[in-house]
Amino acid sequence: MMYALYNKNKPRSDQLMVEHGSTFFRVSATTLSISRQLLFSYKIMFPIILSYVPGYMKEIKNAV
Repeated sequence: MMYALYNKNKPRSDQLMVEHGSTFFRVSATTLSISRQLLFSYKIMFPIILSYVPGYMKEIKNAV
């Protein structure tokens, strides 16, 4: 059943990839790059922000 559905939709899927695939993957790659940069920034900023809250740094260091 699934294979029949796959074969039925395969030509449409191929056509969509030809028409829009490069745009989709370019946008996805850009979004992923920005997400990684934000995650890295938060990783650096989080301990700095918590250093202003008494007692939390000890708990964070124990967790890591």
